[in-house]
Amino acid sequence: MSSKTILIPYDSLPAVNAALNALCAVLLLIGFAFILRRNVPAHRRTMKTAFVVSIVFLASYLTYHQHAGVHRYPGAGPIRTVYLAILGTHTVLAIVVVPLVLRTLYLGNHRRFVEHRRIARWTLPIWFYVSVTGVIVYFMLYGGRRGDASTRAGAFPPPAASTYANRCASAAGGATASRRARASTRLVEASQERRRNESSDRSGRSAP
Repeated sequence: MSSKTILIPYDSLPAVNAALNALCAVLLLIGFAFILRRNVPAHRRTMKTAFVVSIVFLASYLTYHQHAGVHRYPGAGPIRTVYLAILGTHTVLAIVVVPLVLRTLYLGNHRRFVEHRRIARWTLPIWFYVSVTGVIVYFMLYGGRRGDASTRAGAFPPPAASTYANRCASAAGGATASRRARASTRLVEASQERRRNESSDRSGRSAP
């Protein structure tokens, strides 16, 4: 039985990363709702699932930036300031939340619930903020549009190159038309010369 490998294009990874962040945020809310209802087993499963989703996101994020590099924000003015503020807090808290998440999960798995609840009060809102702002950064940076990477990669020629190509094509077309006109003129002249020669021969034969 043959197996098929599904490959995701690199320019699609930002959208995948945003979807993973959104999924993680939803799982965090669901896990919080479970613990409010004292449903500890469901809470534990949901939070572990959110952790796995975050790991997958991190792998996808690193893979994308390893191949695509850094994507600069295209906007300017006040909106750029807002973007940088969101990105700055997102980046800092994304680093801070890693040991918090690991410590919180560790305490929960070892049933040290007093310490677990104490640190989870900080871990949950920070983790949720990082996930939500990850989605916001994606939409501010990419605008939810696809195809930017193909344009940057040169799938379409730049305007200058396109204009130059059009000029070359026009010049080539004009040169071809000119050659055709000259060839047609030579054919007409040759035909007229042949007719004059034939007329001169007939005149010579008919003379006494």
